[in-house]
Amino acid sequence: MKNGTKALSWCVLVSVVGVPALGEPVWPNNVGMPMRHVMISLEGNAVGVHVDGGDAPTTLMRFPGETYLGSASVLDGKAYGDQFGWLADGFIDPGPGNGISIELVSASAGLETYEGGRRMMKDTHTYNPIFGTAGSSMAWDWPGTMVHNWYAAQDNGFYSATYRVFVSDADGNAVAGFTDAQVTLHFDAVPAPGAAGLLALGGLVASRRRRGGAS
Repeated sequence: MKNGTKALSWCVLVSVVGVPALGEPVWPNNVGMPMRHVMISLEGNAVGVHVDGGDAPTTLMRFPGETYLGSASVLDGKAYGDQFGWLADGFIDPGPGNGISIELVSASAGLETYEGGRRMMKDTHTYNPIFGTAGSSMAWDWPGTMVHNWYAAQDNGFYSATYRVFVSDADGNAVAGFTDAQVTLHFDAVPAPGAAGLLALGGLVASRRRRGGAS
C-alpha cells in the first residue's frame, strides 16, 4: 500500500500541474539548471581552458516518471544535466584544416556523456554517446560553437571527468607546435526529490511546457 500511495500521489500531482501523464515522452529538462561554460581560448600556439564557477560541481537531477523523446531516451531513468557548455573565449584560429578536439583523459566509473548542442534547441541534439560512453571514441571534435552536452549517471554520488583540449588536424591528430590544456569537471548526482520537492518540480516542468519546451 505504501508504494501504491506514492504512485497515486504522483498521478495527482501530474493532474494538478497539467503536465503529460506518466510515460508520455518529453524533451529532457534543464529548468532551474543555470548554464556554466567551459571557456576555450587559443593565444598564439597555446590552448587555454577554464570553467565559469571554478571547481564547484554541477547537479545531475532526476525527474521521476519521465521518459524522453527519440534519441534522448538514453537519459531515461538517470540523473542528468547539461549545465556545462563548451564555448569559445574570444576568437580562435587554429590554422587551415585544423580544429579543436577534446579528449577524455579520465572519469569516474558510471559517468556517461551524450552529444548535445545549443541549449535552447534540444530537438536538434544528437544524444550520441561520446567520450567513451557505450564504447564511443574518447576524443570529440568540438564544432567551435556553444555546445551543452548531456552528462548522466545511474547511481547517486559525486563524479568527475578530466579532459585534454588540443589543436587537431582533419584526422583528429594533435598538431605539432601547439600546447594543449586540461580541465576537470565535477558532478553531483542527487536522489529523486521527496513529496515537497515533487510539487516544486512539477511547477517548473509545467512552466517549461507552457513555453513549448524551448528552455
